[in-house]
Amino acid sequence: MIKKNIVFSDLCLLGNDPFRNIEQFQALGNCQVELMMDGYYWDNFTLFKKQFMDRISQYDVAYSLHSPCWDVNLSCEIGRLREANLKVAMDAIDFAAGSKCNYLVIHTGFCQSPAFDRARARERSYEALQMLCRRARESGVRLAVENVGYHGTSLYTYDEFVHLLDEFGQEAGYILDIGHAALNGLDSAALIRDTRQRLLGIHIHDNNGQADQHLPLGEGVIQWQPILTEMAGLDGFCSLVLEYGWGTPMEKLVETRQYLEKGGSL
Repeated sequence: MIKKNIVFSDLCLLGNDPFRNIEQFQALGNCQVELMMDGYYWDNFTLFKKQFMDRISQYDVAYSLHSPCWDVNLSCEIGRLREANLKVAMDAIDFAAGSKCNYLVIHTGFCQSPAFDRARARERSYEALQMLCRRARESGVRLAVENVGYHGTSLYTYDEFVHLLDEFGQEAGYILDIGHAALNGLDSAALIRDTRQRLLGIHIHDNNGQADQHLPLGEGVIQWQPILTEMAGLDGFCSLVLEYGWGTPMEKLVETRQYLEKGGSL
C-alpha cells in the first residue's frame, strides 16, 4: 500500500484555466495539484501574481508549480535565447516566492543536435542552475530539478544526474521523471534509491519505449513493480505526481490513485 502525497498534474488539461483545473481535481477528491505554467492562461504570468495568490488562497489545496518548459532550453546554443530562457526561469522563481508553493519544477536543458558540443551545453546548464539556485535561496523557493531529454538530447548520465546537486544546499532537490528515465534506459528504481535523500517528487507516466507519450501507469512498456517497491519505502514528503498527457480522461488519474493507495501489482 502506498499512502503518500498523490498529486494530480494539470498537464492533462493543458491550456485551460488553472483554477478550473483545480476545481475539477477537487471534484474527484484530490486536493494536491501540480500546475503547469504553460499555455494561454500563463501568458505574461509575471503580471498576475497578486491575482493568482488571492484566488488560490480561496481553495483548500496544496500545490506545486512547474516552470514553463515548452520552447525553453537553458543550454540553448544561441546566447540571446539562453538569456531569454534564463529570465523566464528566474521570473518563475519570483512568481513562486512568498507563495505556499511546495516546490518549483525546473528543467535542466537539452542538447538538441549531435552536431552540438554536449560538454559545453552541460556547462551552460550548470551555470544556469547555479544562478537559479542563488535566486531560489534568496527568495525562499525550493527547486525540484528534473531529469529531461531522450533520444540523445539528455545532458546528464546516470551518475552525473545523481551528483548534480552535490554542491547545492536545501534550496534544490530532485524530481524524478519515470518516463524520461525509461526512454534513456536508466534504472528508475535505482535512481529513487540514489536520490531519495533529496527526492521531492516523482513524475509518474508510461510510454511505449520510443516516445514521451505520458501514458497512464501500466499502459506502456515500463516495468513498474521494482519502481513501486521503491516508492512504497519513501517518506511522506515525496510527491507522487500523476503527469498524464494532454487529453487523458481524468478518470485515469482516479484509477491510478486508487491503485497506488491499494497497493496492487502489475
